[in-house]
Amino acid sequence: MRWNRLTRRFFFNFLILFFFNVNSSPFFYFVLEAILDGTKESIHLYSFHIRRSLKKRKPLKNVLEESNKPND
Repeated sequence: MRWNRLTRRFFFNFLILFFFNVNSSPFFYFVLEAILDGTKESIHLYSFHIRRSLKKRKPLKNVLEESNKPND
């Protein structure tokens, strides 16, 4: 599995959060689970928006041709 920078950042943040809260109340585990679910959702949305913006982007060739046209 290849991890991008965003996934790694979220993973290590929650790992640190987990180790600092090991001896807190059992309620912490429910909170952690909810946060991780939210993280998966946000990573999915983030990647969806990136894919959508890449589809909308013009190919570089077209951009270069447009920039070389003389202005009338």
